Order: sequence, then C-alpha cells, then structure tokens
Amino acid sequence: MVRIRPYKPLDAKDMTEWINNEKDFAKWCVNLIKYPTNYENLLLKFYY
Repeated sequence: MVRIRPYKPLDAKDMTEWINNEKDFAKWCVNLIKYPTNYENLLLKFYY
C-alpha cells in the first residue's frame, strides 16, 4: 500500500524542481499556478 503523508512547507522546494516543462506542470496543477513557479509562490498557494 502506498501512503501519502500530509503536505509540509519544505515540500515546495522539491515541487518546483519536480516538473520541468509547462505542459506537464499545467496538468499537475490544473492551471491554478503560473509556470514557472518558485518556492514562495507554492508556499502561498498551499500553506497560507
């Protein structure tokens, strides 16, 4: 079984490096986050 843990703020750094092209990024975030993104933008979107 795969278990997904809750999101942590430090995950944002890895997420910015995880997908490296606009098409896949748009699919992943359903176009809710502009590409390219950065650590601060993801913190604002998911944590605050």
